[in-house]
Amino acid sequence: MTLMIRLQSDFHDYYDHWFAGSWQKPDIVFSRTTTDGLLRPAMFQRMEFWGLKLPKHGIVKHLYQKLIAESPVEELSLVEEWARTLCEVVVYTDTSAHAGEGKIKVSLAEALEHYPDHFASEHIPALANGCGQSLRYLRIGSRQFWLRYTSADDWRSNCGDVTIEVLCEEKPKTHVEHLNDKVNHPLFAVDFVRGRELYAVDFNVAPGLKGSGIEEHISSEEVYKEISDWLNQYKEVK
Repeated sequence: MTLMIRLQSDFHDYYDHWFAGSWQKPDIVFSRTTTDGLLRPAMFQRMEFWGLKLPKHGIVKHLYQKLIAESPVEELSLVEEWARTLCEVVVYTDTSAHAGEGKIKVSLAEALEHYPDHFASEHIPALANGCGQSLRYLRIGSRQFWLRYTSADDWRSNCGDVTIEVLCEEKPKTHVEHLNDKVNHPLFAVDFVRGRELYAVDFNVAPGLKGSGIEEHISSEEVYKEISDWLNQYKEVK
């Protein structure tokens, strides 16, 4: 049985017109809103469970102690200076937000002073000029892609003057293929920042596709078919 699927979303994307119209009775509703998914602390916990490498993270007053204990200097006055000027963290002011919203980058000392009870993560500098760059693993049904986001004027890779490159489409059985067995969703993205290693920093079940260049690699009808096929196979209809 082919499902009649209605889209519930708070933004528009290039494949939306394939879903059921408002006058049609759907078998199932596919939710794709910017606040869907896990809150940031649970998100980090889940990505860690999947075996992905993460930056250090936690409630600021606890994260402060972790980072101070591993500071590259030992003398107390130098440690304090390092926390004020060299060590930066990302404080999540809205733990449900995506698309570069709901977070600020501040020094470790400033985070402790102003946001001691907020969730935060160690900032991983992506580029020497201080601007952001990230790699996105994007899965649409059974198809998977790698994209690179680079900002020319913001520490967040998807804010400001942004360049998006579709690097490749990967075939099944890749080094992140295990996510396909663990993420119970037809559309998702995991964002990584490259530091000494590749660090996972975000998991998003409502990634925007329009304007990313992915349109040249997968048509609107194909996106809908991938989502529809996944829902037909895995989703129980009530």
